[in-house]
Amino acid sequence: MCCGRGYTTKRMKVKERCKCKFQWCCYVECKTCTRIAEMTTCK
Repeated sequence: MCCGRGYTTKRMKVKERCKCKFQWCCYVECKTCTRIAEMTTCK
């Protein structure tokens, strides 16, 4: 993946919309959830 140079993995908190519900007529209501995501970058 990184041509033999190695890589670094970071864990970070990501906020995203979740548990969305369609309300009457024209409105969508969502909650904000936080999850842990791993991001890998080459050195």
